[in-house]
Amino acid sequence: CQYIGIYSIRYRGFQMKLHTQILLSMGIGLAIGLVLFVVGDPEDAWFTNAVWFFDLIGKDVFIGALKMIIAPLIFASIVTGIVSLPNASELGSVGGKIFIYYFTTTAVAVLIGLVAVLVIQPGKKAASQSVREGREAELMEYRAEFEAQTNLDPTSEESIGEYRAWIAQREGEGMGGAFASKWNRMKSTETRGPMDMLREEILRPILTNPFTSLSQNPPNALGVIFFAMLLGISCVMIGEPAAPVAAFFTALNEVMMKITMWIMKLAPIGILCIIASLIATLGVDALISLGWYCIAVLGGLAL
Repeated sequence: CQYIGIYSIRYRGFQMKLHTQILLSMGIGLAIGLVLFVVGDPEDAWFTNAVWFFDLIGKDVFIGALKMIIAPLIFASIVTGIVSLPNASELGSVGGKIFIYYFTTTAVAVLIGLVAVLVIQPGKKAASQSVREGREAELMEYRAEFEAQTNLDPTSEESIGEYRAWIAQREGEGMGGAFASKWNRMKSTETRGPMDMLREEILRPILTNPFTSLSQNPPNALGVIFFAMLLGISCVMIGEPAAPVAAFFTALNEVMMKITMWIMKLAPIGILCIIASLIATLGVDALISLGWYCIAVLGGLAL
């Protein structure tokens, strides 16, 4: 955020900061999306091609580039932060304070988030209700289809679990192998206990080959963070012999920040395309509903 705030472009002697560009691009994307939503028809080829183009630039290029740098950026920044400490004794002192600080602020953050959403209640606004009505109509179609296929009552206690699983699998059709693996993982939780979850969701992701953790999409954050901490701590404890390793990751962190800034230069165009695609396909109600959620988030952040 600090780098983004400082960054600015010069245009005919006029400076425009990056966040100003992003706000301007959001307005332009909103206008383009509204025009497409009003005059366009989802069945028309030109409308489909326009939305495809916006998704290509916004979701595939911009969001894809951000996802590309997440794992190496986290890895390099954590190692750099740890090796910047002068000695192992200071590492222990700072580590304990960080642990207490992190869990305390996390508890406060969760509390603020709950208060914000319970006070604002974005899901009960009129725009959210219109989106909800569309979802209810879709679920009624699912219910009729489920009853026809299975001859079961989806509202009964005996069948509601199977019905919900059927919906999840039905909506996942066509999403590819990524969804299939997540579905199988979710389904396997039916027979797992707390100790199984501790082993499979905490210990195994942490104790994973770091190169595998980095290469996964999305990356295995626990594995990346844990190995980065081990690497940084070992460099601090070894001292001078590990200086080349520490220098490498410090330089890598600078390189990743430079790449990040290159990608952030695409933010105005990427966000314009994302907003235009969203409004063109879902309309104003979805934007208003999303706006109430943004208000809840921004209110919580302000607190």
